[in-house]
Amino acid sequence: MNIKNRRQNKIRKFQKKVQQEAKKKKSKTKNEIVKSFITSFLIWGLVIVNLFLIASFVTRFWETPSNKEITGTSTEVGKDTEESQQPPTTKTMIKVEVLNGCGALGVGKQITNFLRDRGFDVVGVGNYDNFNVNYTYAIDRKSMDKIYANEVAKVMGIKLETGVAAILNSEKMLDVSIVIGHDYKDLVPFK
Repeated sequence: MNIKNRRQNKIRKFQKKVQQEAKKKKSKTKNEIVKSFITSFLIWGLVIVNLFLIASFVTRFWETPSNKEITGTSTEVGKDTEESQQPPTTKTMIKVEVLNGCGALGVGKQITNFLRDRGFDVVGVGNYDNFNVNYTYAIDRKSMDKIYANEVAKVMGIKLETGVAAILNSEKMLDVSIVIGHDYKDLVPFK
């Protein structure tokens, strides 16, 4: 009888052990399901964020009028397209950057307000790399024909013969850079 009891005890222990392992497997599968759900959620979230970023990147380039195809540095010149021969219209708002090259306080803000009141899109205001600029000038970033810079220069009273240049730079995502010099008091916004 002892042998029978021992065998039955061993069988019961084995059954208990099997039941405990089954419970552990169930809890592991629940944890695995939760981890799988979280991983899937994060992956889909990243996919959605990436799609949004790609869409915003594409629309940003779609909105900007591209007058020249430029590769490399800002001193390289691309080929002319038919669009570059067309003057800017009110439909295409000219994107302008205002840089203070004279060091006078409030000059950039006053010119920004002046240009915005006249329909220009001022996308950046800041300081030039130094404050030793004597004469204000406009740099066309999109057209070697200086179409955009000439429009801004006319409104501001910058001399078209000496105060307008073309240095193409597609990385800046703007049409014209204005560098304010020490002659700023002679410009239209300050008269």
